[in-house]
Amino acid sequence: MKRSRSAGKGVVFSNLTWNTQVAQRLNPEQNSVPGWFGRGILLAGHKFCCRMNPVLSILRCLLRRQPVTLLCFNPSLIYGLLFFLPLPVNRVSLFQWRPLSRLSALKALFVWFTLRRSHAILVYSHTTKRYLRRIFPEIPIRQIGLYVDTTYFYPDPVKDRGEDFLLVPGDHKRDESLLVEIAERLGTRIVRVTRNETVRRTIESIASEAVDLRFNVSFDELRALYQSCRAVLILSDSSEIPTGITTLAEALACGADVVISRGHSCSWPPEIDKSLPFVIIPAHSDVMLIIDTLRRFDADPARKAGRRKLARDFAEVHLSESALARQWYEVLDALPHRSVPVACG
Repeated sequence: MKRSRSAGKGVVFSNLTWNTQVAQRLNPEQNSVPGWFGRGILLAGHKFCCRMNPVLSILRCLLRRQPVTLLCFNPSLIYGLLFFLPLPVNRVSLFQWRPLSRLSALKALFVWFTLRRSHAILVYSHTTKRYLRRIFPEIPIRQIGLYVDTTYFYPDPVKDRGEDFLLVPGDHKRDESLLVEIAERLGTRIVRVTRNETVRRTIESIASEAVDLRFNVSFDELRALYQSCRAVLILSDSSEIPTGITTLAEALACGADVVISRGHSCSWPPEIDKSLPFVIIPAHSDVMLIIDTLRRFDADPARKAGRRKLARDFAEVHLSESALARQWYEVLDALPHRSVPVACG
């Protein structure tokens, strides 16, 4: 996917918090930290801006006759108002919220209205796509792929020695209660990586030598853990929203063996679902099922290199920057308010 030389095929505004790390991870010229999903939008020939209140910026763009797209991550009063007004802008919702029936009446109405006013709805889960299709049959709904910087996250043959630890990364809705028993029954150590203060306090309260807490590690250290671990465990509750999608993508890019709980985080289209290079177990599985799954990896060490190649190939085909850029190009180019398409290849 080649970056457009156009002054701006369009500008995409999202209601995400902007900070220094986001700016750094959007910069395609740096490689000290992994890229962020917004790079796909840039490579599709658009500018990308995080603005909680983009009103003045939108007006300036419209005066310059630049196409504008509002990308709503989280329902907000300002974006709700902008979706309501008859402005000549594209309205796109990235739905990663709980089902409407699980929200308060007022919030459900607000979310329903935001979705109803969208020109397109994007989702991370095939299950969510089927759910929304029943509610909004007339609105284009597209499952957009997960993203990982495959240049930054990669397998390392030197570190790929299958060190005797299991890696449990992530911040949200993980089942911490199973970790000690899994570690003790397998006779191995679990490395629990998180940036979440609540998770940190929970792991510290467990006070077990079997669980090694790594809090707020650098991306370099995280990559090294993916490259050298025995396997990655993603035991998350994704029954309502996708959780663990970032860690899943990073682990696959590093060629790791992955065991993940069934749910929205691993709900793929049927044509991809048949070739997933990781193991999905039922949600809320008991410890013995998890252990048996991990032991099956250990029982076939000769195939470890082949499994790692399958995981890496999957990441490059479906989760890489070029794959995401193609998807964003197709999504944004199909919206009603756009300029002349810019060739991408």
